[in-house]
Amino acid sequence: MEVVKAILGSNSTVSNSSLIRRIQSILAQENQWFLLYISREQNQVADYLAKQALTRKDDL
Repeated sequence: MEVVKAILGSNSTVSNSSLIRRIQSILAQENQWFLLYISREQNQVADYLAKQALTRKDDL
């Protein structure tokens, strides 16, 4: 959540993090984008489903 807040909330010239500034620069070049915080629990489900999709292609 802190990373999402840092990317969305700070000005690219003010941020102390070069990574945050770089991400903001990349996002500024896109016409449309959004960042969404996904909780650890929700991410584990997505990760599991993605791994299942890779191993069980015939079932999809």
